[in-house]
Amino acid sequence: MDNVRSIKKFLPPGVSFFLLMPYRFYIASLGILKQYRNVPAWLWNSRELTNFTYEYSCLNAMAAIETISVVSRTSRIALNGYFSELASDISLKKHVYDTSRTNEFRFTDKHVKYGRRLLFYLLTRSLKPKIVVEAGVDKGLGACTIGAALQKNSDEGSKGHYIGLDVDPDKGFLFRRPYDAHGEIIHGDSIEYLKSTSHTIDLFFHETSSDPDHTKRQLEALEPRLSATSVVSSCWYTKEFLDFAIRTNRHCLVFRESPVNHWYPGSEIPFAFY
Repeated sequence: MDNVRSIKKFLPPGVSFFLLMPYRFYIASLGILKQYRNVPAWLWNSRELTNFTYEYSCLNAMAAIETISVVSRTSRIALNGYFSELASDISLKKHVYDTSRTNEFRFTDKHVKYGRRLLFYLLTRSLKPKIVVEAGVDKGLGACTIGAALQKNSDEGSKGHYIGLDVDPDKGFLFRRPYDAHGEIIHGDSIEYLKSTSHTIDLFFHETSSDPDHTKRQLEALEPRLSATSVVSSCWYTKEFLDFAIRTNRHCLVFRESPVNHWYPGSEIPFAFY
């Protein structure tokens, strides 16, 4: 930086802008190349087309724990325990591996990388919700992770039920025994379901679409179904989500993902909570 300042001293005004463009391009390209150097390995090792899975860095995982601590008002010590619980769950990893390997749906990876499903698990374990709804199921990794958390809650005397919503009947193939013991997947329009259900929802994950109109209508349909202490989350931090949080007098906190060894830069995951 000192060398750049020295050069600018001896250049006529305006000339440095053009002469320094190659250097500035070099700086920008370093950031781009650092992010996309993982593309070749991903192309070879992964089969995913959507809803990419990845690991969090240790620092990012710690940030996730701190975020959920604020959202759920749960101690860091308890959340660290839940984190270790999921990380050491060999049965869940084997279930995903075996089901992915034998299923016709090939656009999934056999080795579990939880990504934002870590947040699902931490929230479900800490809030002990009676009704959890996930709108947008995809392969069913989130459903299995929530199912595993609900089983732990049930073992501790806090029973809960998972409801997955998806318009595609082929979605959710991972959600099988034993992880479906405390839940179900309903295939149909999520907005129509929210309008007609009599359930009071304690924890809701919006993962269907980032389309502004759809998001707005889904959150409007969800609003009268929420319990007094409910938490709502999404894959996307949008104006519609923030408007929902403000309208319902909820706090809005955003967690920024930092994937490891993946070209995807991560999502901004918002939480609306009291």
